[in-house]
Amino acid sequence: MPNVPIIIDGRQYNLSCGHGQEERLSFLAKNMDKRAAEIRRAIPQISENLLLVMVGILEAEDAYNLRNGAAVSLQNSPEFLQIEEKASKIAARIDELANSL
Repeated sequence: MPNVPIIIDGRQYNLSCGHGQEERLSFLAKNMDKRAAEIRRAIPQISENLLLVMVGILEAEDAYNLRNGAAVSLQNSPEFLQIEEKASKIAARIDELANSL
């Protein structure tokens, strides 16, 4: 298993991951580090433990929202509705062409 050094809030951690997952782990850690920096700016005196807990909670909330709410919100977005309308027009045109053959 490869070891990947990651840095969160200025501290280095060495994590093991599956082969081929090094880039993904580094990407995820960078996102966590960005979130930790945002929290640290808002609450400069926060302890490391509480900071990491808050980062974990916020990341879990994002994952929960994606699993449970993103599909609904995307389906109601103007962009999705425009794409859906265009796709319907294309499908109707394909049906017309197929019927004329």
